[in-house]
Amino acid sequence: MAARREIFGDSGGIAELADDLEFPTPSAAAVFVLGGSQNGWTEWVSDDGETLDQVYRSEEN
Repeated sequence: MAARREIFGDSGGIAELADDLEFPTPSAAAVFVLGGSQNGWTEWVSDDGETLDQVYRSEEN
């Protein structure tokens, strides 16, 4: 992905975005950040250790 290479380059995977980026799904955002096929519903985790799946898809909500 050219946009990812442009932002991360040789930074070792650490970068600060100057502008917000929007993605159609949590997985698309995870793919952008991590650089390969990802399940964003399980990769994104809150400070409390809960995944997006637990927070938004849980039957308890």
